[in-house]
Amino acid sequence: MAGLKKIKASTLLEVLIASVLLVFVFGMTVMLLNNFAFTKIQKDLSVEQYEIDKCMYRWKHRSFQLPFRKRVGDFEIFVQNENDRTFFEAIRWKTNTVVIRKTQIDARD
Repeated sequence: MAGLKKIKASTLLEVLIASVLLVFVFGMTVMLLNNFAFTKIQKDLSVEQYEIDKCMYRWKHRSFQLPFRKRVGDFEIFVQNENDRTFFEAIRWKTNTVVIRKTQIDARD
């Protein structure tokens, strides 16, 4: 008990402020990393790109009729013909935004 009487109040206050600052900085870092990871996952279009490439391959080998529509996860694949071009689109159906659009001229071998 004698050791506790010798600790100054200013030292305890410094330790308390340092602890609060550490917790605050750690919390901000975790929130920043969480936001970065969420944005990176949300902008990842590898699944959509894979499905578009698969549809282009199937279209080239006459595996389906146009217009073609397929729902995969939270997006839809549309394949349609306009004039002499074929359009391949991946559209997020929740927000109705086009995330990938490719055009191919109708010159199937």
